[in-house]
Order: sequence, then structure tokens, then C-alpha cells
Amino acid sequence: MGALNRRSVLTSLGRIEYLDRGTGSVVLVIHGITQAADGGLRDVAEELVPDGYRLIVPSRFGYLGSHMPEQATPELQADAFVGLLD
Repeated sequence: MGALNRRSVLTSLGRIEYLDRGTGSVVLVIHGITQAADGGLRDVAEELVPDGYRLIVPSRFGYLGSHMPEQATPELQADAFVGLLD
């Protein structure tokens, strides 16, 4: 897998930490409840997504360097991911 190059972006809902790997059409991969972006990349993206795609793997609210807004909801998380992709 190699070294992880963590990046971050400031959205209207706070900072989101993410991993960005590969080139091609973008696949947004969201990690499970017991891991962050690193686990999402290792356990989901690299196992299921074939070569030729760009993987964007953010850490959800409160994981690693991602901000945890007050009153966080799944809808707000989706809005934050839109901000990341923009």
C-alpha cells in the first residue's frame, strides 16, 4: 500500500481529512465505524476498486483530523463530502 499522504480541506462544516490516490474517474469511499480513512483505503477501496480510478477516502466527522460539528447528522456528513468533492 505504501505511505499514506493525508490531506485536508476546510469545508463550510469544518476540516475534513482525506486520502487521495490514483488517477481516472473518482470513486468516493466512506470507511466503516471502527476505522478512519486509512482503514477505508486499505480494507475497502484497494480490495474492491480496480486500477484506473482515483480514490478519495475521507475520514468521517470526528475521525483522525476531521472536525466533529455540533448536532452532526448523516445529512450534514453528506453535505461535508460534497464540499470535499467541490
